[in-house]
Amino acid sequence: MKNSLKVVLTAASIFTAAPVFANTDDKLDVSAITCEVANAMDAESVTMLMFFIDGYTGGEVGDPILDAARLSADIEKVLTACITDPTKNLMTAMKEALAG
Repeated sequence: MKNSLKVVLTAASIFTAAPVFANTDDKLDVSAITCEVANAMDAESVTMLMFFIDGYTGGEVGDPILDAARLSADIEKVLTACITDPTKNLMTAMKEALAG
């Protein structure tokens, strides 16, 4: 039950962040986002973005599992890496931070 609540709360944060990306005239190339841009985003927007990237990369390797605890820890690792090198591409920082 406790894990279910975490998943629900995390999913709710995604939907509250959705207006940041909701402009239908604009498209967001996630692969072009730098750590500097991610560092300037509010927490909800970064969470939504990281969920997208996690799902995208999980789909590439055929992993359909959503582990909210793992994702939360991964977000912290990536944000730490982004603070260290804001010029780095966010997806690159994510792959490097989570390689181990």
